[in-house]
Amino acid sequence: MAKKNEKETNSKKTIKKVTVKKTAVKKEKAEKVVRTKKKTRADTKETSHVKHSLIPLHEKITEKEAQELFDYHNITIKELPKIIRNDPAIRHLKAKENDIIKITRTSSTAGKAIFYRGVINE
Repeated sequence: MAKKNEKETNSKKTIKKVTVKKTAVKKEKAEKVVRTKKKTRADTKETSHVKHSLIPLHEKITEKEAQELFDYHNITIKELPKIIRNDPAIRHLKAKENDIIKITRTSSTAGKAIFYRGVINE
């Protein structure tokens, strides 16, 4: 009987130790999550870019890049699809009418897909 009690006591101690370790790990994970969220908010403010899995990257291209785009595809700004200047995805870019926005989306088949939009005021 003494051996049984010793085994039970040892197994109880082991269980307590494991439980304490798991709790400590959970606390560490919770702290990491909080730290990650704070960094993400700061990064968003610094880069002035909307970071969300459903919103693709929006960039305003330069006049030189726009001219190269028009020459390569033999098009004008009127032939590009439109995007409204007050669209929440490009509001941080402070785009004006007739600016060109480059939208980079991730694609499961192509890897990366690039689209262009012309800014309008409406």
